Amino acid sequence: SWQGPFPVSGPATTSLSHQFPSIAVDESGRKHLVAREWRIVAGFEEENVKYFWTDQSTPIDQNGWSSLYISPTYRRTETACVDRPVIFDPNVVTGRTGRGTWDDLHVVYGADPAPECATQTPSGTTYVRYLGSLSRGSFWSSELTLGTTRDIARPNTLVAKGRYAFAAWHDWSSGAFDIFFTRSTDAGGSWSTPTKVLGGSAWELYPSLAYTGSKMALSWADNQYGNYEVFVRKSTNDGTSWSAAVRVTNEPATSYYPVVELTGNGAYYLVTWADSRNSGFGWYDVYFKKLAA
Repeated sequence: SWQGPFPVSGPATTSLSHQFPSIAVDESGRKHLVAREWRIVAGFEEENVKYFWTDQSTPIDQNGWSSLYISPTYRRTETACVDRPVIFDPNVVTGRTGRGTWDDLHVVYGADPAPECATQTPSGTTYVRYLGSLSRGSFWSSELTLGTTRDIARPNTLVAKGRYAFAAWHDWSSGAFDIFFTRSTDAGGSWSTPTKVLGGSAWELYPSLAYTGSKMALSWADNQYGNYEVFVRKSTNDGTSWSAAVRVTNEPATSYYPVVELTGNGAYYLVTWADSRNSGFGWYDVYFKKLAA
């Protein structure tokens, strides 16, 4: 059975909105949630990554959550271009602290301080940003830049293994979208130079990462065959090298927005994605596949 839905923020108004939520639970049961907050203040649009947390088992309304802003405030003159956010896709995961408990917090998100309105052409600059907490959310690091991408590239995955943290995103590079990867070995204090783990004339989009045991999985959508298909590959050395790509889908329709997980022992990939095979390419269903890793 299911409980809820229960509000975390709100109520939304024409001058206050929350979007792109992500949630993680530490081993003590505290729930950690991040989202983009957009608001109008004195003729300006302001945006932050907002952090919510609760120790309640089932908070039934906003009063059950505490919150604070953890990113700098991004501010621009009020415009009709609200469909082009400054902050997007914040993701939160937990990691292992030096005390041996899983209550480090890692947050990665995209920030485009000057988004272009009414254009799908990659231009301008998007920054892949990081924030970390080693205190269950009580204190947060300064904002770090993990990478610089093009306007519509969006980081949408982050996974932690002990004091290691990994992030991936797609980036407009040399006339195509490629997938870049970076890692931290010191609980987010510093990060490696981003490396291109997928690249070429095809577009590779929407990476997803998963980790279990000593194995990491990466899935993505790729149009090398003319339409978008879903692929997956693995690393057994924390992303230093990767196996050959395994094709998950083989359909003339579009297969998009994949998410990958690994079974507890890492023997199988569990992949889900949006698929247009039943709709004449106009609408999507959700599909799932399990395959050996």
